[in-house]
Amino acid sequence: MAVLLVPAYKPDENMLAFVAEAIQTGRFSAVVCVDDGGGEPYAPLFEQVRKMGAEVLTHAVNLGKGQAMKTGFNHILLHHPGEGVVTADCDGQHTVRDVVRVADELEKMQEVDSLVLGSRKMNKKAPWKSRFGNGITRFAFFLATGFRVYDTQTGLRGFPAGLLPRLMEIPGARYEYEMNMLLSFAREGFQIVEIPIETVYIQNNAGTHFNPVVDALKVFSRLFVFTASSLFCYGADYLLYALLLATHALPLWLSYGGARLVSSTLNFYINRKLVFKAQDGSIAGQLLRYYLLVAFVLLLGMIGVDLFCRLGMSGYVAKLLVDILLYMLSFVGQRLLVFRPGVVKRKNP
Repeated sequence: MAVLLVPAYKPDENMLAFVAEAIQTGRFSAVVCVDDGGGEPYAPLFEQVRKMGAEVLTHAVNLGKGQAMKTGFNHILLHHPGEGVVTADCDGQHTVRDVVRVADELEKMQEVDSLVLGSRKMNKKAPWKSRFGNGITRFAFFLATGFRVYDTQTGLRGFPAGLLPRLMEIPGARYEYEMNMLLSFAREGFQIVEIPIETVYIQNNAGTHFNPVVDALKVFSRLFVFTASSLFCYGADYLLYALLLATHALPLWLSYGGARLVSSTLNFYINRKLVFKAQDGSIAGQLLRYYLLVAFVLLLGMIGVDLFCRLGMSGYVAKLLVDILLYMLSFVGQRLLVFRPGVVKRKNP
């Protein structure tokens, strides 16, 4: 059995129908609704779901979806210990059938470091904002983490009981919490199981609070840190390269290689600690994979610099151009090959 958690801010009649049907299935040991500070006008709705048998928790003021979820998790830890949790939105966009499917998939899990996502089908019938927003964050999320998650914005999620204390520690009080959650899980190598679900779009999804630009920037934050790390190390790399080139003591390719060897070691430790936060992995294995990637990128770089110089370009300009071209290859290579992410599995309907 699992507990169904429904965070709600200023809900409408859709919540009543959803909670009533969920209770009637008998699939959940409890249904917990969190009133996120809607105030007196919405108190009658929550009183009705309480009479249906749901447990209602109330915020005096609006604290945000993330905090409402944490309030629910805390309540479940105290009053329903050992129970997994399925979260669902209150606006009727998730069918009870799909909520039950997520609960069934959750029960099959044996590991604490796993979770279930109910992933919406983004077909042509979906509102453009949902298709556009999910497309941006899906691509950005993959670049930043190496995870291919089809629906990063879904509110239908299943968590094993042992994961709840960790969920309480993840930062975020509002809609950013759900993205922070996935970013944390990706960094820690969790297994994510995705099952396709039906989505009911109400009034063309006009009530959604999802901001694709804000969420994409949040996902790209790791890429920004990677860029800062790269620029810092690149400064050291280029300075050493210029000094070696100016002395005429070493040939062009050896100046390039020597500078890159020094800067790459510094880059490895910065990226391991600050960018991908993979300190728990085997440093020997990571270092080996890192330098195999460096060797490959270095080879491409030396070939590129030599080629551009043969075409009459300055050696200084040639290096700048080649390294810009190899920048994204290096990031994706480190994310996928050096600091490996976890696993995402998808289930058929």
